[in-house]
Amino acid sequence: MRSALLLLGILLSPSLAGARSAGVSDRGEAMLSAAACPSLFGGGAARAANAKRRGQLYWIDQESGGVTVAHRSDEWDEPVPFEIRGVQLQSAREGRAVVELSAAGAAALGCRAGRYRLGVDDGLTRSVRVLAILDGVVLVEHGRRLAYVLASGARAPRWFLAWSAPGEVRVDPGAGSIGSDNFESPYRRYPTRGHYIHH
Repeated sequence: MRSALLLLGILLSPSLAGARSAGVSDRGEAMLSAAACPSLFGGGAARAANAKRRGQLYWIDQESGGVTVAHRSDEWDEPVPFEIRGVQLQSAREGRAVVELSAAGAAALGCRAGRYRLGVDDGLTRSVRVLAILDGVVLVEHGRRLAYVLASGARAPRWFLAWSAPGEVRVDPGAGSIGSDNFESPYRRYPTRGHYIHH
């Protein structure tokens, strides 16, 4: 019995044991840290690069009518829905998210299947970086395009993309799901502050 416990202790190496966070999911199982799967979420250097790229954001404001994204990028357009095979967003709420990595996805990435904590500046593959975690949705940048990942059971929000300059924010309602009927003019001013973006 003692030899069996010793073998179990060897298999659960410090790198794997340390990957478990102290948190427990609503299903009663321990969640893994994103650091346990750098091939999916990235390492320290990738997080630093993602944080620098996130500097394109001024603020994000989520209300019942939609999500306003104030930014200074010349490349971003309205976010599009995005899915990653083998990865499902279980929950998201104001800076905290949980994703589930399937057995097939874990095998392809060389990681352990299970539920992982996801944070701002983590990656979701090398080409996807997490910009903000809101209620029911995660805003990401895929390459140089904005996209979003919906949590299980969540509804897609309406997006209001805004280009921001010092002193004012211009919100262009655009077309499609933006909801231009909510605007009296092509642009509306908002204060240059927000709730979820911190530099």
